[in-house]
This record gives sequence, C-alpha cells and structure tokens, in this order.
Amino acid sequence: MDIRYNINRIHSLLSDKFTDVKICEKESLKFGKFFEIVVNESRTIKMIIPFRNIDGKSKYSFYYFSDPTNENSELVERNSDNENVVSIVEDIFNNNRFSENYLKS
Repeated sequence: MDIRYNINRIHSLLSDKFTDVKICEKESLKFGKFFEIVVNESRTIKMIIPFRNIDGKSKYSFYYFSDPTNENSELVERNSDNENVVSIVEDIFNNNRFSENYLKS
C-alpha cells in the first residue's frame, strides 16, 4: 500500500464517521514530510502522520497533540492500521484523552 492509498483510505473512513475532517501536507525538521489531520467535533484532534510511517505499510504510528490548541503540547503516539483508526479517534474523544489544560478550556 502506498502513501496515497493509505491517506485516502484514512480520510474516507474518518469522513464517514465525523463531519469535519481536514487533511493537509506539511513538512518539519522533526517529521520530514507529514500529513496533518484535524478532526473537529465537540473537541478537536490534531494528528500527525509522517509520510515514512505509512509508505508501503499496513500498520503505522501516528501522533496527536494532547492540547490541539498548543503545538508545544505533548505528542501522544498511537499505533493503528487503516481499519481501526476511527475507533482510536473515537476512543480519544470518548475518554477525553487530552491534557488537563485543554479539557478546562
């Protein structure tokens, strides 16, 4: 599975479950080229999936900000595949797996 197939599948699955899903390509020294995925519901999840993590792989690691309003907040690593990424995002939302500062805001 190549990068485009994986990211399109992730986008499709997330869009089927959530109403506001945005994906854009970015680049940083830490991750190189990566996809930033933002899912807005009652709260927001901002995820990072480096290209190298999904290039030709069926299982991959992604990261999300514990406080999506602060890019200096802790990055939480999660392991997934395309078919269970939705359940992981639901788990983050349903169990408020965010920093205390974000939950208080």
